[in-house]
Amino acid sequence: MIHVIAYVKMKPGMIPKALDCYRVLLPQIFAAEKSCLEYSPTIDFDIGAVNQNKDANMIVVHERWAAIDDFKAHLTMPHSAEFRASIKDFLEERITVTITQDAL
Repeated sequence: MIHVIAYVKMKPGMIPKALDCYRVLLPQIFAAEKSCLEYSPTIDFDIGAVNQNKDANMIVVHERWAAIDDFKAHLTMPHSAEFRASIKDFLEERITVTITQDAL
């Protein structure tokens, strides 16, 4: 199993517009890509922990894929390209990812 954590840094105040882009994308992913086991955009939940990283303009997307080839195929899907085009004007920085695999 492959785990992808995407860091999506938004321009100030653009989180609601970006989440609208994800609302369009998610049903398309789950309809077309059966090997996508999880695709969850998340935002900060501040509990006041001193060691908590906080960024009110960051969306962190947790993804799980059956295999790396499935994730690579996802990147070439038409709905992925449409999503990238729809969100680009709201981004502060380019989207970065961390890709990991099960260790145990």
